[in-house]
Amino acid sequence: MLLCVLATSAAADEPAPVLSSALARIEFASGLPSRWLACEPECTSAAARRAELLGGECGTTLAWHAPANPGLAVEFAAARYDVDQDADGVTLRSQEPLAGRYRSHRYRLDPASGALEAQLDLPDGLGLAWAGGQAFIPETLPGFGVIYSRVRAVLLSADGQQDLLDEDAAAVSGMAAGEWGGIRQRFWALLVSSDSDIPILQAEALAENRPRVAFVPAAGATLRLYAGPVDWHRLGQVDPVLREMLFAALWDWLRWLCVGMLVLLGWIKQLVGNPGLAIILLSLSVKILMYPLTRIADAWQAEVNRTQALLQPKLDSIKRQYKGEEAHNRVLKVYEEQGVHPMYTLRSLAGFLIQIPIFIAAFDMLGENFALNEAGFLWIEDLAKPDRIAPLGFVLPFFGGQLNLLPFLMTGFTLLASMLQAQPDLTPALERQQQLKLYLMAAAFFVLFYTFPAGMVLYWTTNNLLHLLKILPASMRGGSGSATG
Repeated sequence: MLLCVLATSAAADEPAPVLSSALARIEFASGLPSRWLACEPECTSAAARRAELLGGECGTTLAWHAPANPGLAVEFAAARYDVDQDADGVTLRSQEPLAGRYRSHRYRLDPASGALEAQLDLPDGLGLAWAGGQAFIPETLPGFGVIYSRVRAVLLSADGQQDLLDEDAAAVSGMAAGEWGGIRQRFWALLVSSDSDIPILQAEALAENRPRVAFVPAAGATLRLYAGPVDWHRLGQVDPVLREMLFAALWDWLRWLCVGMLVLLGWIKQLVGNPGLAIILLSLSVKILMYPLTRIADAWQAEVNRTQALLQPKLDSIKRQYKGEEAHNRVLKVYEEQGVHPMYTLRSLAGFLIQIPIFIAAFDMLGENFALNEAGFLWIEDLAKPDRIAPLGFVLPFFGGQLNLLPFLMTGFTLLASMLQAQPDLTPALERQQQLKLYLMAAAFFVLFYTFPAGMVLYWTTNNLLHLLKILPASMRGGSGSATG
């Protein structure tokens, strides 16, 4: 959980002004939000996920920023403010003239979305800067799981998400009205938007996973600040543009497949109440929905197996007796005599190709699903992290220092299915080749998934178990099983 030890933000005799709702609690100091506690679904819920996204020891900061006149930012930060607070918001008015005049800043917290509307009275050249703190960096997972530990400086628009510090990204110097910019990690984000163009936008890396994003808005602009979960429903309440943070690396049609699976998982969770059980039922639901396509793919695979078993003895004979162009011509003649296209084996890839989009969609949806954050199931404390059934007592390179049970179960189901899956249409040699490929694939998936979040591995463990149960009756009768999962 991203919580830091609370630090005092105001003197004991001067309580900090506070805005609060069911979704957030915000304190102010030096004319700006100084501490921001975000909750999902509501702070009053005992099961709510809470994160102090702003303030606290080693936390993220929001500060005044004046690139052309740093002294101006210091002057604003040092100013003292009168507080005028009512049911609609809080007004902070400087007690001393700054840049030749008094200044007032008005903040209103939207209770429905948790976003903060800010009308700031700023001199030219003064803006704001988010700076990521150590407490905002997620736990670093070992192996490939490290991809979930990144903190990014981002720009969000209707065209998608852009990483401002990505070496391959186009240079950005400003931000259009309605766009959002700031810092984000896997499950939480701190962002700002303006009702007019922001002419100056600057991003830099203070350290690894500690970006700083600075904005200098146009005079008189109304800003919106959001510090909260990267959750599909909540982001849509604030601004649909923010949903571009989710599944940002995918093509649009794959993103919508992710969204479809996200909605389906949400419906199932509402019915059963437990996110782990919902993932298991999601895997079953996808199997059922995909059954017509996998049935066709199974028929194609069986046809390819029969053709391959028929042709292989003749092809092996040609390979032993002929070389070069002569061998090639004789192979083509065999295909012609049997009425088979030389590329006939591509049909066997149908089952694999059908599952690739589902694999990618499930991978991204379960990896970025805020509902799994801090959600437990059976021995799993957090479905957003590896299942960690027990400590190893030592650290293995890449694999870390925890024993994760789910990857072993997932791989075990795959290996067992591979051994039981009879292919009567294949010759013994071809069947051994196919089993070897399945064993190698199982090993590759074990390495890939070992350090990934438990929710994701639970989905594929269930998928592999369902495939095993599918072929088990046929294997017990001595018949054939499906070649696709």
